[in-house]
Amino acid sequence: MSFWFWAALAPYTSHADYLEAAEGCEHWRTLRTAEDHRLLLANLAYDRRGPSNKASALGLALKKDMPGLRLLRGDRVEPSSLLPAVADVYGLRVFPVQVLFWRRRSETRIRHRNPLFDANIGITVAILTMDHLHAVNLGVLKELAARGVWELVLCDAFRTRETTQDSLVESSCLAIVSEFKAFARRSSMQELISSKFGDLTPKMLGQPAKPKLARLKAAETRGLSYFLRECFGKYGESVSRADVWHAAFDSLCVFFDIIRGQPWLMSSQSRSRLRATWRRYTMLHDQLGIPDKPKVHLVEHVIGSASFFGNPATTACFLDESLNKVLGDIGRAVHTANAEADTLARYRELTATPEASNRRGRKRQRDEG
Repeated sequence: MSFWFWAALAPYTSHADYLEAAEGCEHWRTLRTAEDHRLLLANLAYDRRGPSNKASALGLALKKDMPGLRLLRGDRVEPSSLLPAVADVYGLRVFPVQVLFWRRRSETRIRHRNPLFDANIGITVAILTMDHLHAVNLGVLKELAARGVWELVLCDAFRTRETTQDSLVESSCLAIVSEFKAFARRSSMQELISSKFGDLTPKMLGQPAKPKLARLKAAETRGLSYFLRECFGKYGESVSRADVWHAAFDSLCVFFDIIRGQPWLMSSQSRSRLRATWRRYTMLHDQLGIPDKPKVHLVEHVIGSASFFGNPATTACFLDESLNKVLGDIGRAVHTANAEADTLARYRELTATPEASNRRGRKRQRDEG
């Protein structure tokens, strides 16, 4: 189950609610004899239909009802402390033995019991929150920036005078890169200096109907909001609704200014300013006709949970976000038979070197500065 889902529900959901949802789907059954086991195996098959198919069991499940075990078609073999890997059900030799099944038709809030949740060690839904890295930087801001760049390009704000769209986009990218590098030199934001936006190409922009900003990391998008705010102020006469675009980017810049200028324990006045700033942005977001997505609403929860979790800037780790690429590259290079062990071993080897530690230490100082 996605942490995002539970983080969104956390203010309204207790751990007891989570346990109730899980227990409503779980069914422990005892295989008393080898014959029970044989009948079960003959009735099991992997349901490989994806999660978009509501009829899918999403795993190793029954092909038909088994009245003798009080199980229904579609009941799925579920991992448990007694059977950590569901495929081990085929190798059971000692009876009686208990096996856990999951009934999808009884699902309400969750699709699996999360093994990390345990009230005895303090890990429950109550400690989950959204982080502004994914909600704002890689969500709302990245989409607004992608659409804003296309708005500047299609209006020929940089006066390229090109007559075809391909040449217009290519020349505009060159102009944007030139202005961006000049802005980065004037700015005190270190993440702008090494930003991949400084190597902008038409391919990175996607298409006007499906704008994107490929290869851009979360920390880089913050500085980009300041750059685009300046662009819409500078080239406003060439752009339709430039005042609305400028105000939208300004709202996000103010959002970042507030959280970066506050300690972990934010004052109620600062939280109120943050909420007012975000509501101003959502109004401008609607005026620009940008489709609503869940992350626009989730930022409200980021702000609302600040009274309990503290400054949103402290609940996101921009440094370790870059490790996803490291893990992904390693995972693609190892053999699937030992993927988990080989990936972890190689990851430890790469991150244990003094050079890697120093590089990450310097990056932490920049991100926290």
